[in-house]
Amino acid sequence: MGKVKLTLSVEESIIIRAKKVSEIKQQSLSEIVSNYLLNLANQQFIENSEANSLHGIVKQKWTDDEIKEMMANDKLGL
Repeated sequence: MGKVKLTLSVEESIIIRAKKVSEIKQQSLSEIVSNYLLNLANQQFIENSEANSLHGIVKQKWTDDEIKEMMANDKLGL
């Protein structure tokens, strides 16, 4: 896929600090933001995949008796 231009509104103080970081890392701000967004998207994908793999494993609602039993078992170390 090709690159798309993105316009952001960011506090000036953040831009100043980010430019210093980009100089130190010898990367453009575009590269830094692109890498951040990629990592964010990948992390979200991983979290969603993990959540989907657990779907249906955990019971959603318990009766009062089931809750009392779980609490008793927890207190007894069972």
